[in-house]
Amino acid sequence: MRIDIAEAMICEMILKSIEQDDVKAIEAVLSGGVDPNKPLPSTGFSMLYVAATMPGDHAEVVQVLLNGGARPNGLTHEGLSPLYVAAQQGNSKCVRALIRAGADVNFTTRGYQATPLINASEEGMLGAVQALVEAGADVNRRNKLGTRGAQLKADTFTWRIIFNRTVQFSSVCTMRRKDARVCIPAKRHLKARRRP
Repeated sequence: MRIDIAEAMICEMILKSIEQDDVKAIEAVLSGGVDPNKPLPSTGFSMLYVAATMPGDHAEVVQVLLNGGARPNGLTHEGLSPLYVAAQQGNSKCVRALIRAGADVNFTTRGYQATPLINASEEGMLGAVQALVEAGADVNRRNKLGTRGAQLKADTFTWRIIFNRTVQFSSVCTMRRKDARVCIPAKRHLKARRRP
């Protein structure tokens, strides 16, 4: 397989621009005719997938890519969506941007049958869980192992649920959508706020 040096240099510049949140560079690349849905040669993934995956919540870059024609439901060769990996990484701003662009909150992976909500829940990414639940993700959908989207793994903590109920648990806290929107560590939020 022949690697084009110019293409490799553009790919490297794109990756650096995403990592550094260089929105102007990404806009320049897109205006130059680069397809945001084409897999980057060095990674095999689209620019949107890379931005959603990178630690640091690159929501501005994600929004520019979406505005430039990136498909929010575009899948990798492994069958994963940008929303699925953004939720796993806890990139809640990216999750919200992808949802606004029409990403499928109930997307299900092949094989394991996981959803973005199950993935975020298993990783303990509460901001992503909140965004997905607020967007209507199915909290009762189960993966192949029987885990539901509304189960959160944790050690021993006290979590305060937004509707002013405190729950002590040692391995799994189960939420039902009608009861709660997200769990918040009680240590960080000593006073529960009432929602209107």
